[in-house]
Amino acid sequence: MYIKEVSIDGFKSYAQRVCLTNFDPGFNAITGLNGSGKSNILDSLCFVMGIKNLSAVRAANLQELVYKQGSAGITKATVSIVFHNNDPANGPSGYEDKEYITVTRQIVIGGRDKYSINGHAAQQGRVADLFQSVQLNVNNPHFLIMQGRVTKIMNMKPHEILSLLEEASGTKLYERKKDAAMKTLAKKQTKLDEIDELMNTELLPSLRKLEKQCEQYHEYAVTSQRNEMLKRLCVANDYMQTQKVIESGEAELAAMAADVAQLQQQAAELEGEASDKASDIQGLQTEKELQTGGEVKELQQEADQLAMKLTKDTANWKNKQDMLDSEQAALASLQGQLAELNQEELDARVAAATAARDEAAAGLQAAEHAVEAATRELAGAETGDGRDESNKSLQERLADAQNAQTAADAEAKAADIKQKHLGKQAAEQRKALASKDKEGSAMRQQLDKAQQQVARCTQALQELGYDAAAAEQLEEARRAELAALRSAKEAVEALGAQMHGLDFTYRDPERGWDRSKVKGVVAKLVRVKDPAAATALEVAAGGRLYQVVVDTHESAKALLDRGQLTKRVTIIPLNQVRYQDTHPSVLSAAAQMGGGKAQPALQLVGYAPEVEAAVKYAFGTTFVCQDTGTAKKLAFSREVNSRCITLEGDDFNPLGLLTGGSRGAGGSLLLRLHELLEAEDKLAAHTAQLQQIEQQLRQLEPLGRQYRKLQQELELQQHSLQLLQGRLEGSEGHQLAAALAATEEQLAAAQQEAGAAAEKKKEMVALAKHLEREIADFSKDHDKRVKAATAKLKAAKQALEAARKLLRQREAQLAEAAAECDAAAGERGQLEQQMQAGRQAIEGLAAEVAALKAAADAARAAHEAAAAQLEAKRARLRECDAEIKGLEKARQALLKKAQEAHVEAKRRDTKLAAKRAQSNEGVERLRRLVGTMVLLAAKRAQSNEGVERLIGAMLAAKRAQSNEGVERLRRLEADYEWVAREKAGFGRGEYDFEKFCVERLEADYEWVAREKAGFGRGEYDFEKVDVDALYREYEETEKRLKEIKEHGGLERQAELMYRRNKDEVEGLQAKRKQVEDDRGQITAVIQQLDEKKREALKETWKQVDGDFNAIFSTLLPGTAARLTPPEGGTFLDGLEVRVAFGGTWKESLTELSGGQRSLLALSLVLALCSVSKVRVAFGGTWKESLTELSGGQRSLLALSLVLALCRFKPAPIYILDEVDAALDLNHTQNIGAMIKQHFPQSQFIVVSLKEGMFNNANVIFRTKFVDGVSTVTRTVNDSSSTAAHGGGGGAARGARENAYAGGGKASQRGQAGRQALRESNRS
Repeated sequence: MYIKEVSIDGFKSYAQRVCLTNFDPGFNAITGLNGSGKSNILDSLCFVMGIKNLSAVRAANLQELVYKQGSAGITKATVSIVFHNNDPANGPSGYEDKEYITVTRQIVIGGRDKYSINGHAAQQGRVADLFQSVQLNVNNPHFLIMQGRVTKIMNMKPHEILSLLEEASGTKLYERKKDAAMKTLAKKQTKLDEIDELMNTELLPSLRKLEKQCEQYHEYAVTSQRNEMLKRLCVANDYMQTQKVIESGEAELAAMAADVAQLQQQAAELEGEASDKASDIQGLQTEKELQTGGEVKELQQEADQLAMKLTKDTANWKNKQDMLDSEQAALASLQGQLAELNQEELDARVAAATAARDEAAAGLQAAEHAVEAATRELAGAETGDGRDESNKSLQERLADAQNAQTAADAEAKAADIKQKHLGKQAAEQRKALASKDKEGSAMRQQLDKAQQQVARCTQALQELGYDAAAAEQLEEARRAELAALRSAKEAVEALGAQMHGLDFTYRDPERGWDRSKVKGVVAKLVRVKDPAAATALEVAAGGRLYQVVVDTHESAKALLDRGQLTKRVTIIPLNQVRYQDTHPSVLSAAAQMGGGKAQPALQLVGYAPEVEAAVKYAFGTTFVCQDTGTAKKLAFSREVNSRCITLEGDDFNPLGLLTGGSRGAGGSLLLRLHELLEAEDKLAAHTAQLQQIEQQLRQLEPLGRQYRKLQQELELQQHSLQLLQGRLEGSEGHQLAAALAATEEQLAAAQQEAGAAAEKKKEMVALAKHLEREIADFSKDHDKRVKAATAKLKAAKQALEAARKLLRQREAQLAEAAAECDAAAGERGQLEQQMQAGRQAIEGLAAEVAALKAAADAARAAHEAAAAQLEAKRARLRECDAEIKGLEKARQALLKKAQEAHVEAKRRDTKLAAKRAQSNEGVERLRRLVGTMVLLAAKRAQSNEGVERLIGAMLAAKRAQSNEGVERLRRLEADYEWVAREKAGFGRGEYDFEKFCVERLEADYEWVAREKAGFGRGEYDFEKVDVDALYREYEETEKRLKEIKEHGGLERQAELMYRRNKDEVEGLQAKRKQVEDDRGQITAVIQQLDEKKREALKETWKQVDGDFNAIFSTLLPGTAARLTPPEGGTFLDGLEVRVAFGGTWKESLTELSGGQRSLLALSLVLALCSVSKVRVAFGGTWKESLTELSGGQRSLLALSLVLALCRFKPAPIYILDEVDAALDLNHTQNIGAMIKQHFPQSQFIVVSLKEGMFNNANVIFRTKFVDGVSTVTRTVNDSSSTAAHGGGGGAARGARENAYAGGGKASQRGQAGRQALRESNRS
């Protein structure tokens, strides 16, 4: 496969389409001056092949590849390459049946980058695969040697040259696979490290911990089982002992306890009354303290502040009022000054002076004309020619009159001729029009008929009574309502999405379920009347806003059982909900104390009557207050004593709870619901309005259809009328009528012209006769005429002087009036500015005065209100002091009576204690039982007060058994005030401790009631058991269980977690073994890859070494070159280039000339894939170092190496860009000969400036830069072989040339072509 044709359009310097055709399958050369576009051809080839590194084609982006980047009007670049697929077997896969393959690429500025293959669009990947399948990978180009790459090869180190050889041999594939394997190996090792870390840091320590927990759990289970058995025995023993205590001294103790109880009851009643009095005193004292420390103090401070504010506001008001009075007086003074300046009078004076000045100027001008006329008349009289004001003599005026007479006569004759001609023409046109009258009559009838149809349709439309404008307005209103409806729907949907938490979804619990039973969530059943109170109402209702309202409790039960609810809800049945109404007295007190700043929450929401009970239940008796002070005052007052909430959501609860702080960022739920309801109202309003409009449109629709039908018919008739009118106007008869009318108009005009000419002629004849008479009489009265003219001139001059004087007077008067007017205008402007500033100041001061007066009035009213409230609070404090004194006196009397009752009760308690102290053994056992019961009672008591009373009663019973019982009873009564009040009931009812212990044992241990009949026998035979040892063992097991729990070693799931972790550890160990096996396999694969790479690289080295020596000896006869390993190393350590000249090996490449080094560098560039040491021999002598070679020798050596590598895996096309830059003519000719000799199977495209190179080419393309655009000329070199071996310059003899500059214009041939070749080479 080779390039057959290249087409370039708009690419870089090729602004116009240039087509390079008939490429030679072998050797092609491109030459031309610097900057003429040689390398741009190679760039275009790389462009089509899909090069990604744009810097290789000297561009930063694709836009720079378009001619002048699109600034010259060319906005796209297109390049096409036609390949001749002459060897389908080795061509691109999939194109074996194609003789020619055309690949095109096009870029558009600001547009797409497109590829096509044989005219069909293709992806970039498909194009890249096509070229890569034939060794033409432009992004890793072994076939492409651009400028500068030859020299780079010479500076390569051995391992870099070895890399080129690896690329050529394909062992880089092994390296990539090896790198992938090494990465996989690293991942495996990372996985092993992760497994080891996980096991060592987490799993194994956790496993050991769980193993220990399992052991502790097993110990706990065994101990707990033993503890339970011991507990049963202890409980059974306590039960038996308690029954014995009950049976022993119950009756005797009951009698003594009854006496004590009676005394204690009496004392308790007295203490209760005293306590009530104390509570009343405390309440009054609390109210007094609250009012004294809080409200009264706040009111006093408020009154003081208001008094200060009142004084300040009154002073400010008076100051501002004084300032206002002063400004108003100043404004009145300015208005008086302005009134004195009468602008209208001044303007009238200026206007009168201007008119007088203009009149004087006009008089002066007339006087000047009179003087001039008198002067000319005097001159005419003195000279005797009779000149007048026109400065013409009598003879001249006579000649003018005679000439005008002649002209008028000629005009009359011409008008007469024109009349005759137009009359004849009009007659002919009338005759022709009469012949066309029949045809015109028919068309006029059709026109009349069409006009009648139009009139009929117009009348029908008018009679229909359809208002099209109103219908259009309705349609416009409908469109506007639709837009508003869409906006309202979007708003409702957006707000509804925020309310998803209020949705209550359920399934019908039964068939035929009436969904009206479910009223909905409380929040959706109320509507906030004042949005400012939304936050307070939300706090007032709290969680009840989210509760669901239904009609009955049966409906609620059905929903909970069978409604398949998606979340937990609280349901409010309307038939059973209970609520508390606010007492009217509380409402009255709140209104009076709040001063209009407090309202019940229920009054701030709207709701349906059917859900009134649920709404009252939700909001209760709560008040919403405008500020914190009002809320605090109402919440803690005796008259209101209700929950109060401020507008900000601060909660004041009479129970002592205060809630406040910052609210959440989500906003108020009720406020959002309020916005949602307003949006729904707007939606409903727009929907109703839209329905109304659509109803009106539907009513108008029948008339609208008739109207549109008639309108369409009218338009058709009007169109037909216009067509008929056009036909009539375009008809011959109509044109004849129009021409006749025009002719008649011209005839009338000609008649008028003839009359005017005759009249003018008559006037000129009379004037001529008058002038002739005047000439005849002029000499008779000459002196008289001179004298009259002199007098006339004198009078005119006097009148002129008087006019000038009058003008000067009028101008002076005008200047004086204007100056006075300007001065008055300036003064007036200043006064108006001052008045405007004064008015603004007065307006501002008036507003400030009004505001300050209102503030002072408000401050006065507030001060009076605060003073009244302060006086009311002080009166209430005096009442509280009187009530407190009376209650304290009554309480002291009751306490004295209670103390006497306590003394008697203590005396009898002492006797009761002595009686109970007789049985120490029963007391001890009862102590243990009481200890157990205290724990059980503390767990099961329903409130803290019940637990406290139970424990206190048991402690009192226990301490009453000791010798110090009296003292302990006293302390108990001091510690627990209810003991003294209720001790009379100890031993009976709820304080019958023995009975309570038995009942509690039976209730807490169900097996006691079931097995109590067997107590004292079998396992419950405590006479055969050491009871003390039994209790000690029970206490030890309890202690051990407590220790296990306190150390945190008890975990019920420990065994399950232990088995789970153990399985996980075993699984990870298995995975670790699998990873280690995989790592071994990967290592073996890497070893195999290294061996394959060594064998392939060795084979490549030997083949390339032979080709390298053969090619270099062809390029530079008498030399030799080799690729040798470094000294002391193998070929895997790298390869060096060695060169020999005449059998002598160079020690270094620096010994080579510039051209030799260029060839050597070029060879290395073409290799692209070798890290090796190159050796060179000259004349059989091997050079030890390439530095011994000259620059040219090293270039030849590099080129040889590259071409040797190319022969290892040949490509169908090779592109060389000025690789001979450092070579002389002889070496350049050798390169051309070598290409033909060693690469007959590949196509070469070489860019060169040297004749020795391109003379070896079969086809030469020459580039020129003409008018800012590159052009190309093709030359077929028939004698290229002769030129290649001739060893001299000169053009190819017998060359044929073809030009390709935008269209392919042929140039001259023969000698002219050879001369052009020489000139371009010399340049």
